[in-house]
Amino acid sequence: MIFIFIQLIYYDEETHTVESIEKMATILRKRGMNAANLKVDVEKDEGHWHRTWRKGFKKAFPWIIGE
Repeated sequence: MIFIFIQLIYYDEETHTVESIEKMATILRKRGMNAANLKVDVEKDEGHWHRTWRKGFKKAFPWIIGE
């Protein structure tokens, strides 16, 4: 089984990056990735720091981190 988690952290001037990630996710879905195996997390105005990555890790692997 393949599991893909994409976390994108962006600011207003970087909306082209969001469009690119959405395009990539659409292509993967068309190629057979289902919602359970493909997660996309877009965090606007978050810093590139441990707290943001931990938040994303919790979304990707809730059974490891817990609620």
